[in-house]
Amino acid sequence: MNVRRPGAAYWTPLVLAASLYLVVTAVLTIVATQKAGGSFVYALDDPYIHLAVSRTLARFGVWGISPERFASVSSSPLWTLLLAATIKLGGTAVWWPFAINVGAGIALLWTVNHLTAGAITPASRAWLMVAIVLVTPLPTLALIGMEHTLQAVFTVLFVWRASEHLTARQRGWFGTCAIAMALVGLRYEGLFPVFAVACWLAWRGRLTAAASLASAAAVPVVLLGLYSLAHGGLALPNSLLMKSGAARFGSFGDGVAAVAGDWINVGSIYERPSQLALTLAVILLLAESTLTRRPVTAGHRAFGILFVATSLLHASLVKAEWFFRYDAYLMVLGVIAVGLLLSAFDRQRWRTASADALAVGTIIVLLVLPPFTRAVNALVMTPAASANVYQQQYQMARFFQRFYPREAVAINDIGAVSWFGTSRVFDIAGLASQEVMELWRHGTMTPQALDAAAARQNVSAVAMYVRVFARIIPPTWQRVGEWRITNRVGVSEDTVVFFARTPADADRLRASLDAYRAQLPAGVEYVRPSQ
Repeated sequence: MNVRRPGAAYWTPLVLAASLYLVVTAVLTIVATQKAGGSFVYALDDPYIHLAVSRTLARFGVWGISPERFASVSSSPLWTLLLAATIKLGGTAVWWPFAINVGAGIALLWTVNHLTAGAITPASRAWLMVAIVLVTPLPTLALIGMEHTLQAVFTVLFVWRASEHLTARQRGWFGTCAIAMALVGLRYEGLFPVFAVACWLAWRGRLTAAASLASAAAVPVVLLGLYSLAHGGLALPNSLLMKSGAARFGSFGDGVAAVAGDWINVGSIYERPSQLALTLAVILLLAESTLTRRPVTAGHRAFGILFVATSLLHASLVKAEWFFRYDAYLMVLGVIAVGLLLSAFDRQRWRTASADALAVGTIIVLLVLPPFTRAVNALVMTPAASANVYQQQYQMARFFQRFYPREAVAINDIGAVSWFGTSRVFDIAGLASQEVMELWRHGTMTPQALDAAAARQNVSAVAMYVRVFARIIPPTWQRVGEWRITNRVGVSEDTVVFFARTPADADRLRASLDAYRAQLPAGVEYVRPSQ
């Protein structure tokens, strides 16, 4: 039997989008490396946390940043396991997460091209994937070096398959449940589209399908929770609790009440312009197709509805958005949903019906402006963010490795210091230090409590941001020096302040900072308190 192979109409949009992705990623990487003194440095400190945990897991079988203790620092267990497997097989280079992200980006574009090939013209498909490359933005995600690109791949696969199941009762439900399990294992935000689909199934009376989907999605959460509890941690990862406000989860009842009360935060979507633009665009397109009875396939309509539901859940339950990554999967879903809904328009009718033309023009303007701004900002900010991490966290790693290689140091950004050095990390934010997390969670974090905890760990030096942690800095800690940067983009504050707990520690820390001063890169100013 002759099998017809895809021709130029299938491959050309993919080749164009993939080429753009690779070129932009290469340019950003080159510029970022130049700004980071010739070193390959990620645009955030967080990927180094995953690398450190993965290395410890691969070499010592311990889920933590060091082999001494368990630390529940990741809400992306499948990504951590993937990196651990890579390290186990010899892939210890720091750029492996970058390489995996680039591969995942190509996989995402192939997936979108393959799924939409029968629904969207080649030219429209090319524009669709170009928008995904720039708006998501995929090059930035590669230089962030975390799980978000892979999350987008599995989100698209899940929502597409779920849309088909909801509208056509397609076979292969087991595969959809497996995708849901992997999606949640990559990031807990995967529960949002799963929840939307499960509710839709239950509403349709398909309770068995809804229960099987919910059970599959719960597997990563339950397994990681049980593992954490067995090792002295909490049922939910510390990273998730901190981003959601750890004090709101002082007890199980408090946590349930906090999540229940979060639904009112759906209005926060108005503080997220790109997400808002895509959500409103899809809602308007869905409404227009219903009112005008414009033919839209049931699967495409379901895809749009699931995107809107997922977007609203995300706005309600995700407190923080930081550097294009938490909402990246929504950008991909939203762009695809708009493309699918626009594909049903009759172009001739656009030209002859002024009301339709005006409606579509309004939607397009609404859609284009905020995501376009997002894309431009990502291109400009990503190399600068890598430079910031090089100036702060990378330098702290080198400093502590040189002067405090086996001693306990207190810091609030733990990634680079954990990956590049051997200092024992006392985490002021509580991600990797369970004792500190419990202080935050129970609302008992005070200057005295922090000082006592640091003393129990024999902390020799402290490096931290002072604005966000001002209220908990012990008055007995001596301010020894500061590193200041300009053009802050990818870090929380422009100044890292070094403290000492005792006078003897202060003399040693001051001498160490003075000795390291000549090693600081351009753009970092070393300041003593007297200056």
